[in-house]
Amino acid sequence: MLFKIIFLFTCLFSLNPGFSQDQYPVCETKSDFEGLISLTLCPLNFDPRFKIPQDISMAIKNNGDPVFRNQLITRNYKESSDALNHYLGGNDDFPNWWSFGYNASKLAGNYIKSIGETLKLIREVQNGNLINIGKNLDKIEKIIKSSGLSLKDINLMRDSLAQKNSSLKIKDYLLQIESDLENLHLGLSLGNYQIFNEVGILISHFLEMAVKNENCIVNIQQLKSNDEWKRIDPHSFLRTALDKYQQARLTNDKETKKTLIHQANLLIGFQEQFMIQKKVFDKYNLVKTFRHLRSSIKDQIGSYDLVKDNWAEFPKRMGFVSKIDHTKFMSTKEFNKEFLNKDGDLNLTPDQVIELVERGFISEYIPGTIPAFFKERINRSKREREAYFN
Repeated sequence: MLFKIIFLFTCLFSLNPGFSQDQYPVCETKSDFEGLISLTLCPLNFDPRFKIPQDISMAIKNNGDPVFRNQLITRNYKESSDALNHYLGGNDDFPNWWSFGYNASKLAGNYIKSIGETLKLIREVQNGNLINIGKNLDKIEKIIKSSGLSLKDINLMRDSLAQKNSSLKIKDYLLQIESDLENLHLGLSLGNYQIFNEVGILISHFLEMAVKNENCIVNIQQLKSNDEWKRIDPHSFLRTALDKYQQARLTNDKETKKTLIHQANLLIGFQEQFMIQKKVFDKYNLVKTFRHLRSSIKDQIGSYDLVKDNWAEFPKRMGFVSKIDHTKFMSTKEFNKEFLNKDGDLNLTPDQVIELVERGFISEYIPGTIPAFFKERINRSKREREAYFN
């Protein structure tokens, strides 16, 4: 017994006496010591900075308040980003998908809250039947401004006050805004929830399994049943991405690590955009909604106007360029013909996505696209990354 205890402490603390907090020793099991406490646990178990994010799936499922739900999701993304960073080595702090998810969810939360308040204000004005337009003018202007509409729209509304039946015109206008904002509010809330439910929560389960295994390596297929994987990850974008994170953990070469993390981020980005967001956009017809609002609502990238530049087109979001002219984006029609099957499903594998990036058919250098956004931020200095993601 004494020998076993000495062996245990030797493995944990003396196998590599020079390791720092960012260099974890890997202990091997010795089958000769039957009954000895397993020494194959992931070294992250002994890192005081490492904390597995909570599984909050039931908490958000049972909460109908989109603002509070978003706050839980955003906080979880931050915890997940930090935890995965420690898993990946903790030295370089290259942003992982959850780092981007944190910022995107935080911005989505701002819109969910402000649009919800705007809807409440619209209903207050409507309930007053607009009897006294003068008293409601400040509220009407606030509605227009918070909807992202232009100064021109506000002036048009002011001019309409001098016209006959102005109350009816304004009421019709508010009804249109209400309908559009309701769709946008529902779309943002549902997208925020579904992305977390299908992608965000994965890292908690992944890390829970990792700390139980030697060198923190997970059999990713065992995270979910075959049927569940088939449902949420038909193209294996998620599973391939998690495997690339594992490969990144195992390499000591900084550039290789960065490349693997970037590829993993992109693959999850494809899953998020094409398998979840597009369905939400289609369900609530958000492209039409953006045109109605004529607003400059932006996502986490913050550089593309969703209407003016037609950023809601998913080939453009993901940086697909025309095979005929690389200086132009691929049209939706061209994309559908090239990359959708006869059933309208995406016909791309993870390896094909990486190849398209390497050959320049998915551009990482056109500002405003998700690949360029990911690429630019993973190449920033550590100090710049810390300032952006905190």
